Amino acid sequence: MKQTLYKYMPVQSEEALERLVAILRGQIYYSSPASFNDPFEMSAIFGAPDQDEIMELLGERSAFADLYLSKSARAKIYQQVRATLGTNRVVSREWIELIGVLCLTTSPDNLLMWAHYAQNHTGICLGFDSGFEPFSTAHPVHYQEGRALVAPLNTVSREQQLVEKVLFVKSPHWRYESEWRCIKRPVRDDENAYYRDLYRQQPDKCEDIAQLLASEGGPGRYEFDVGALRRIYLGARMRPEWKERVMAAVDTDTPFVKMHEMSLDNRYFKLNSQKLRDRLRQRPSVGTVHGRPG
Repeated sequence: MKQTLYKYMPVQSEEALERLVAILRGQIYYSSPASFNDPFEMSAIFGAPDQDEIMELLGERSAFADLYLSKSARAKIYQQVRATLGTNRVVSREWIELIGVLCLTTSPDNLLMWAHYAQNHTGICLGFDSGFEPFSTAHPVHYQEGRALVAPLNTVSREQQLVEKVLFVKSPHWRYESEWRCIKRPVRDDENAYYRDLYRQQPDKCEDIAQLLASEGGPGRYEFDVGALRRIYLGARMRPEWKERVMAAVDTDTPFVKMHEMSLDNRYFKLNSQKLRDRLRQRPSVGTVHGRPG
């Protein structure tokens, strides 16, 4: 179902304001998860295989194994392989650095999100229509107690598990983020070959395959239809001079975007939003987008 997905960000620095201007002009940045604040980011491990799978992995199946490996020898191999695979990460730090991730969420009024990702309520929150790409490719993050387990065998299914379990599983500690992610990842030559074969065998998968290959990439800026940007919320603690600069930038590049301002509720621990009237945006600016605040 189509919904609005949100991105929190700071704006009270020249560099941060330039990032906002880039978004207003149709360019959004995918970050490397190597720099994310979760130390367990993308830390899926190999699930321990059963004994038959280990024999297949070693190429020692059936007659050969029966002739040359005793039950105790096979049991020892089984235990050693399980112990090794059951503690190793599926992907390396180098692999993680090649991934580009656009982090989004489902709520514009989360107190912790404003504090952690919008510079203590002095930043902004952007609302995007998920009917537009790349937001239409976003998938929800799943939160679970144990680290994701990936089967060590079957290369094809492992690629799918890499996407589902490595990129979209986190600890319940982060559940408050209600995170959705868009991914740009490198597609290897052997993976390309697999999808070409799959298309020949199942032409009905054409759209799914095209969408996957279109997601190829890594960290960096990517273009999007700026019509996807529907709302901007100003933080409850944003200083007036920065508020003026943000509104001036929006008026210049995306005047169709609805502007809202957050405020602290007088009774409850929650944020309220109020739509800024058009007349409030028709005022002389105290600074330019690229200049210093007045």
